[in-house]
Amino acid sequence: MDIKLDAAPKIVEPTIYELSSPGRIGVDFPDPDVPRAELPDSLLRAELPLPELSEVDVVRDYIKALHLQLQRGQRLLPPRLLYDEVQPEN
Repeated sequence: MDIKLDAAPKIVEPTIYELSSPGRIGVDFPDPDVPRAELPDSLLRAELPLPELSEVDVVRDYIKALHLQLQRGQRLLPPRLLYDEVQPEN
């Protein structure tokens, strides 16, 4: 068994999709004050699987990701690139 003494322990954090809980709302946009534009059907989606998080949960997740980057001494990357896991394809 090989043991690397210089290897840093791997920190496993849940993804933002794992933190998601149905019914949470992070932001409530006001009704637009301009007319809505009609989009072609090719640009519309039937479903958009975004995580359901409160604004506080999103900020906490971003701050955790930023701290992980700074601890690793890496250049700043978007938080989505820090996770080993990505959202599973449906």
